[in-house]
Amino acid sequence: MCGCLFAGVLLLSTGIAEASPGVVSRIESLFEGIGRNLSIFGSKSEELLPSRIGAPPAQRRNGLSGLVEHTREVRESCPVARGATVSVTNHFGTTRIDVWDIQVVRIVATISAGGETAEIAADAARLTDVAIAHSDLHVDIGAVLPDILSPGRAAVIVDYHITAPADANVTVTSAFGELSIHGVGGTLVVDSRYGPVTLDGIAGRATVRAAGPFDVTVRDLRQGGAFELSDATAAFSGIDGPLQIRSYLGTVEVRDLGPNAQIDAAAESGDIRLIVGEN
Repeated sequence: MCGCLFAGVLLLSTGIAEASPGVVSRIESLFEGIGRNLSIFGSKSEELLPSRIGAPPAQRRNGLSGLVEHTREVRESCPVARGATVSVTNHFGTTRIDVWDIQVVRIVATISAGGETAEIAADAARLTDVAIAHSDLHVDIGAVLPDILSPGRAAVIVDYHITAPADANVTVTSAFGELSIHGVGGTLVVDSRYGPVTLDGIAGRATVRAAGPFDVTVRDLRQGGAFELSDATAAFSGIDGPLQIRSYLGTVEVRDLGPNAQIDAAAESGDIRLIVGEN
């Protein structure tokens, strides 16, 4: 069938969100190391925060500017059972998660260390440990930073590219870095601070908290989810199932709804646009 359907735009006026306690309590923050990392980067951490949305990827590396850099790579593969949970914590650096049809979690971590001398940078990279706790049903991934880090003397960024089984459940805690997750078939839990977030082709229900003036892009969300957003510019498309959105200070656009989509959205000091009948 072809033809042009009426495209309606519904602008929801600003109101005070009454988020259910479950949305707030579902995600427990794991940011105990952020204070230490911010002190490590010192005043350079201010350069990681853009004045507005869409900072270039290179900006996140400003914490290493003025330092000699040394890079090393860590690779690990962890066999898991079906329906395993993969948990990732990354306080500074990018995190990318893809899926494949193999019951193995593949981890590639790129450690970029900066130091006031080449020797300090090499030591910082060598002493940074990518800690992996592994069982048949769980893989927990996170960096352990060395004690030699100090403002203006040494700093570390860790970038992850993780490939998980398509049926895995995924939990990610991310700060000061880009986060992109593609194709996860199980449940997804995300806690992101100060970095753009991209979610694409998520087959399970998603529970997401994102804070900071960055883009949150969600495409092909097949079982809906709950999103708690602060100062974000969020775009949702290809949505099916019940979707709850609570937004503060940011803007939200929702379009391309599936037959089972149910939208419950509220904003405080921001706008929500629901675009329906678009073809």
